[in-house]
Amino acid sequence: MIYQNRTFLCIITCIVCGTLVTSCGNPAANQDINAIQNSSAESNDNETANSEGPLVVWGQYDLTDQKSEQSRLMSERINTFEEETAIEVIYEQIAWDQLATRLAVAVQSGGDVPDVVESGSQHIPALLSAGALSQLDQLVENELWIEEMNENDTATCIYNGSRYCVSTMVRSGITYYQTADFPDGFPETNTDFLSAAERLHEEQKFMTSFYAAREYASVELTWGQWIYSNGGRLFDDEGKPAWATPQTVEVLEFGRELATRGYIPEANFTGDLVTAEVPWIENQTGSFRGGTWSVLFIDGLAEQFENGDVDIAGGISFNNNEPTIFLNSENWVVPEGAQNPQAAIMWMQNFMEPEFLASWCQASSGLPTLTPALETTSFDSAFYAEVADLINNQGKMIEQSPYYQESLDGLATAIQEIMLDPSIDIMEHIQQAQDEILNRYW
Repeated sequence: MIYQNRTFLCIITCIVCGTLVTSCGNPAANQDINAIQNSSAESNDNETANSEGPLVVWGQYDLTDQKSEQSRLMSERINTFEEETAIEVIYEQIAWDQLATRLAVAVQSGGDVPDVVESGSQHIPALLSAGALSQLDQLVENELWIEEMNENDTATCIYNGSRYCVSTMVRSGITYYQTADFPDGFPETNTDFLSAAERLHEEQKFMTSFYAAREYASVELTWGQWIYSNGGRLFDDEGKPAWATPQTVEVLEFGRELATRGYIPEANFTGDLVTAEVPWIENQTGSFRGGTWSVLFIDGLAEQFENGDVDIAGGISFNNNEPTIFLNSENWVVPEGAQNPQAAIMWMQNFMEPEFLASWCQASSGLPTLTPALETTSFDSAFYAEVADLINNQGKMIEQSPYYQESLDGLATAIQEIMLDPSIDIMEHIQQAQDEILNRYW
């Protein structure tokens, strides 16, 4: 059941934190790319006459930032769009952690809303529940490039058979590890993980570091994928919390053992995302949990991978269950009440031009959700080959929930308390957190 007013209030009062992602749906069709581009050009000619006024775009990138490749590419795309369509683009930079909040407020207040907005996959259900998103099926029904979108786009953007966004790329949580510390490869099971942790502890080195503070990203990056790797889940089919299970307890007992034995830094639980990277940067740990994006922020990491000093791994299996890694996607949405939805679709069409999209995703360290873009030479490297293999074989997006952030924040808080206080009963504590969310929102 969806409660729009309650969702709106939650979105307003809770700052939506930045994104760090089982896929489903129909396989992407194999269309001839020349036919797609010709059709897109014809569609541009027809739709330009139907669009009214400028196109208002909300995005996270500062177009004046000369050091940012994404900012440069966004400026390039705006210029190209204006030249090809004769439609003026009004671009407004909004911090990533405020985009969803600002959009919900604008739509619910009846004020001016933008025409097209960036949104992470985690925030689509809440925005949809708040009535902030337009249904796109009719707007894209003549766009042949839509048929070239892969299953990760379907998993993010199709709700109850209807499309509410267009996904540009998918990224994943992964583990980076020092190959010298793991000569036989990274452990694939929780029991082997503990054995390796004991060995590294004797060598005065942490097994791993990861973000595990009181915020939903810690569930996404670590606890959630371990829970899935033990056959558990976070939400039921209605989007209600469903984590108070023996599978979750077993995972948290594993995490508590890592913590109490000193196999992981305590700063994992008390610091921010950057704090979790420090032990890796200072060579105090054999591995760290980050994401495909980590190569953009940690100096030398990409080079270490290329040299073979560092490799990447996916999830670990508990009790012979399939290991999983967290997926998320970045997307374009058209708000409810947009003044120029036709131009918004033209913007998406222009943005999804294969060569440009490939450059965009490479600059963001993600994989395109458009098949012709993924098939370019941009993703022929060993890094992207390994990432693609992990995403295809282990990738899972967390179940959809209209109270995604609020629920996972509650679980993250409970887990942090469990890790820092060994006397807390795990099942009792996560059941209490689950009940609080259910009572508050359902």
